[in-house]
Amino acid sequence: MAQAAGARVDHRTGTIVLPLDQFGVSNAEIRTVDYAINLLLRACMAANGHTFEAIDHRAGPMTTDRRYGVWIESEVARHGYQEPPPTGPQRRLMEQNSAPMTGAEEATRRSCLGAAPVRALHLPDLHAQRAAAASYEQALASPPGRDLLDRWRRCLHDEGVTAAPPGSDGTWTPAGVSSTDIARSRRIALVDVGCKQRLKLVAGLADIEGEIQREMVRKDLVRLRAERQRVERVLVSAGEVIEDLG
Repeated sequence: MAQAAGARVDHRTGTIVLPLDQFGVSNAEIRTVDYAINLLLRACMAANGHTFEAIDHRAGPMTTDRRYGVWIESEVARHGYQEPPPTGPQRRLMEQNSAPMTGAEEATRRSCLGAAPVRALHLPDLHAQRAAAASYEQALASPPGRDLLDRWRRCLHDEGVTAAPPGSDGTWTPAGVSSTDIARSRRIALVDVGCKQRLKLVAGLADIEGEIQREMVRKDLVRLRAERQRVERVLVSAGEVIEDLG
C-alpha cells in the first residue's frame, strides 16, 4: 500500500481521490457490508417466522463526489443541484426502508440486528474519516483555498448568482435555488460549474487538501494502516456471509 498518493480528479467518473481515501471505507465496501448484514437479517427473521428481502445493491450507482459542490456539467444540465434519482435496487431499498413493520416484526428485527454475527460486521469508527473532515476545513481556510473561493464567489456574482458560504449546508448550493424549480436550479448550477471550470476550482482545492492529507498520513501511517486492516477483516467476513447466504 502506498504511503500517500497525491490528489486525483477525474471528470469522466466524477471522482475525487485524496490520500486518506486508501485508509477509509468506500461506498462500494459499505454496500457490500450492508448486503451481508441484510442476508443475516433475512435468515434471522425467517427463523422467527417473518419475511425480509435482502436486496443486493452492491453494484450501486456511479455517483459524483460533491466534496466541493457540483462540478460535472452533464449531470447538472439534467438535475441541477438535486442528486440523480435512485434507480433499480437503490429505489427498492428506499421503499423497503420506508415500509411499515408490525410491532412483532420490528421487535424481531431489533433483536436480530443486535445478534453477534451482525455485530461482527460493524465497521469501525475510523481516524481517517475524522481526519478527512478536518483536512476539508483546513483546505477551505488556507490562504490559497480562500483565494480560490473568493474568485469563485466573484465569478458567480458577475453572473448574477449569490453564493452561499462553501460547505455551510454540505451542498455548496447558492442562495435562491429551489428544489421545486428544477429549471432555475439547472440554470444556476450550469453557471456554478462554468465558474469552477474556468477557475479549475475542484482540482485546485483537491491539490491543497491533498497536501494537507499527505502530511496527516505521514504522521499517522501506523495507526491508519492498523485501522484499515480492521476494515479488511470485516470485508472478509462479509464476503463469507454473502458466499454462504447470498
